[in-house]
Amino acid sequence: MGKQIVRSGDVRLAVWTAGDPAHPTVVLVHGYPDTYVVWDEVVAVLAEDFHVVTFDNRGAGASDCPAGIEPYRIEQLAAVMGGSLGGMQALSWTLQYPGRVRHAVVVASAPNLNAENIAFNEVARRAIVTDPDFHGGNFYAHGVVPKRGL
Repeated sequence: MGKQIVRSGDVRLAVWTAGDPAHPTVVLVHGYPDTYVVWDEVVAVLAEDFHVVTFDNRGAGASDCPAGIEPYRIEQLAAVMGGSLGGMQALSWTLQYPGRVRHAVVVASAPNLNAENIAFNEVARRAIVTDPDFHGGNFYAHGVVPKRGL
C-alpha cells in the first residue's frame, strides 16, 4: 500500500491506498484503539476490484484530527465500512454527504449514544489505555497486543 500525508489546513491525515484509482473507491475506517493495519487482510482482497483507502483516525497512529470526508477529494465513494467508532463515522458521513456515499457497512456501532453508553465507553476506554501494552495505540509497532484491556 502507498502511504501519504494529506493536509487540510493544520490537519494531518495519514492515508494508505491500494488498488487501481480508476476503480470504485472503498474507504475502510478502523475503530478505537486500532490503526489502519486492522484492515490489512481485507485490503488485500478488495484491492483486486476496488481502489481501497484506509487511514489512521485522529489520535491514532500518524494522524491528527480530520474533519469530514473532504480531505479525501473523492466525488463518490462506492462504500464506507467501519466498526465501532469507525461505524459511527461511516454513518455520519452517509448522512452528511448522501450524494457522495453510496453504501455504508456499519459493524457493532450506533448512530448516537445515551449517557449510560457514554459512561460504559469511558470505562472501556480506561481499561484499554491503562494496559501497559497499549503504547498510545501504537502496540503493533511494539510487537505486542494489549491483554489486560478489553
